[in-house]
Amino acid sequence: MVWAAFGHNYRSELVVFPAKRDDNGVKKPFRLDAKSYVQRCLSKVVPDLLARNMTLVQDGARSHAAGSTIAYLK
Repeated sequence: MVWAAFGHNYRSELVVFPAKRDDNGVKKPFRLDAKSYVQRCLSKVVPDLLARNMTLVQDGARSHAAGSTIAYLK
């Protein structure tokens, strides 16, 4: 799974999430929780967006709408 922010004259670095494997070595789908989203994604782009007076727009993904994510953005 990958994540990036983009907009008019703006492009963030690409964030690549590693594949997870169970105890038998079988690849599991990556699930992005709110804590990881804030740490790995938002903390890297929000300061830059604020400095540029840009607005962050997200969709309704669970990690985007989580209370901890909303609190971070406030």
